[in-house]
Amino acid sequence: MRIARRPPERPVRLPERPVRVGIAALLAALALSACDRAPRTMPQSSGDPAAGPDVFQAPRRIEGGDRRDYAEAKKAAAERRTAAAAAGEGGDVEAARRAFCRAVRDDIIPPWLGTGWDFNGTTETPGEGKIACGYFVTTVLRDAGLDLERVRLAQAASESMIKTLVSAGHIKRFSDMPIADFTQAVRDWGSGIYVVGLDSHTGFIIADAEGVLFVHSCNWEPCCVIAESADTSPILAKSRYRVLGNLSADAELMRKWRDGEAVR
Repeated sequence: MRIARRPPERPVRLPERPVRVGIAALLAALALSACDRAPRTMPQSSGDPAAGPDVFQAPRRIEGGDRRDYAEAKKAAAERRTAAAAAGEGGDVEAARRAFCRAVRDDIIPPWLGTGWDFNGTTETPGEGKIACGYFVTTVLRDAGLDLERVRLAQAASESMIKTLVSAGHIKRFSDMPIADFTQAVRDWGSGIYVVGLDSHTGFIIADAEGVLFVHSCNWEPCCVIAESADTSPILAKSRYRVLGNLSADAELMRKWRDGEAVR
């Protein structure tokens, strides 16, 4: 089944919610997805934390929308990779796994929050221009230090992108699964950085000791890069098909990131 079909040319308005959804929950979801250029904080998930030890080994203290020099964010990510390479000379990739997760979550993603979405968006600078969902994923990974084909993978079906990034043993597929069961499956798989492909969308799943987030360039209103609880994301819930690639669990991918090898 091919996913990542062309999304609507115009922003899609959120569908009306059934009356049974609590007003408080709806207001919380809207608050998480409000789009402006002001700095924002990465929200906390309303669900249970990811199972098992936290690969990040650090609390989620992220000031989203940080408009510091993006070169500094990339430099911080590069320094993590260099340190991981020095720590992994004996072949151990655990240091690389932790460093990669921190580089993506703490260094590269925060400046992107609030950057506008557009179907044809290809900006490489947070807060300047707009970015499509696939380009958001590949640009973040590239700027975190992963040597990949940014344009080719961004334009591919998201399942194809995921299969390029990770081996088959680190991919799971879910069809017509309730969102609560899906997020529980993520928690059961453990903390780390994931890429998720939906019916016509893609983004990151971040599972850490504080819960599970969906971070993506949102093609529904508010039409910008957002980080929201995976438990209450309407886009994540609406998709009938979800393919999940566990990037940080793939030792070969972590080794390539650490050693600067190309992912093709």
